[in-house]
Amino acid sequence: MHSPSRERPACLRPGLWALLIAMVAATGWAQGQAPLCAPTVPANDQIPIYLKLLSYDRTLWTPSPTHVRIALLHRRGDEPSRANLDAIRDALAGTAAPAVNGVALETVPLAWTDADGLSRELAGNGCAVLYITAGFDAELPAIAAVARDHRLLTLAGDEGYVGRGVAVGVEQDGGWPRLTVDLRALAAAGHQIDARVLRLCRVVAR
Repeated sequence: MHSPSRERPACLRPGLWALLIAMVAATGWAQGQAPLCAPTVPANDQIPIYLKLLSYDRTLWTPSPTHVRIALLHRRGDEPSRANLDAIRDALAGTAAPAVNGVALETVPLAWTDADGLSRELAGNGCAVLYITAGFDAELPAIAAVARDHRLLTLAGDEGYVGRGVAVGVEQDGGWPRLTVDLRALAAAGHQIDARVLRLCRVVAR
């Protein structure tokens, strides 16, 4: 007999429950461990949450894609950016055949030069998502503008990016991971996330 604390809430359909479990499991709660105390969610914990979230981005699935391609923006010579990029790559490498809704996931590393260079690299490369690594505080407005022009869903490597032009991040909330969504940035890039998923998130702009 299941205890009430582990039963699936009636308001969540199976996929949404899976997203909630991915968020909780990232802390080690599923193994009975203590919640994480670090201010930033590690890449190994970001990846399952982000992959599940992408399955609820309605824009990505209209029409049905043959693949989902994510650009990984990083800065050469910047240690936080390099460490974030390496951690994301390692996290994805540890995922057997990364996919979203059964569709193959591909990543494209992009080294930052300037906004014009980023726009040129994104043109025609088929990316629908832009993951921005740590170390880009000053450039966020320019990066966000390019992402809007190319209709890219932006994901954060640094939880502080959301609300500053980046659409989605994962933050620590009382020791637990929680998705944070800037609805204005999301809409500006032409993306729409299932409203039922948004109920699980902290919304920073409307």
